Amino acid sequence: MTEPKTTIKTPPKAAKPARSKGPVGLLLYGALTILGGLALVLVAE
Repeated sequence: MTEPKTTIKTPPKAAKPARSKGPVGLLLYGALTILGGLALVLVAE
């Protein structure tokens, strides 16, 4: 009974990270843009 449960549970968990188009992706993109902006400011100065 435990084997089928694990096989059913793994696909949704693996699909969630692969589809990271939600708030997590936006946060990562925002962090990258902020870091890029800071780097440009530091280089300009």
